[in-house]
Amino acid sequence: MHPDLISNKPGKCPKCGMDLILSSKEQIKSAITKSYNCPVHVNVFSHDPGKCPQCGRKLRLSPKEQMKAEVGKVYTCPMHPEIALDKEGKCPKCGAALVEKKNN
Repeated sequence: MHPDLISNKPGKCPKCGMDLILSSKEQIKSAITKSYNCPVHVNVFSHDPGKCPQCGRKLRLSPKEQMKAEVGKVYTCPMHPEIALDKEGKCPKCGAALVEKKNN
């Protein structure tokens, strides 16, 4: 409501009492950097995992970061380690469920 009012931290507008929101530039920046947010308080962001300072709930990865975490996963067969697929499923040789390959 009052674009002339600027703050470097979350809070309420001293003129009207509404919650302050991120500027357009900060919204774009937060969208492209690794971020965590509160499932309840959508304006609570952090670049590190932790808990929401308002409600104490565990912060979750942003949807973009969740998608990035999925990319690059490899699933293998416990019986046939030469089988490597980029998604969950069943081994084409024996039908066993594929498991995520852990990086050591």
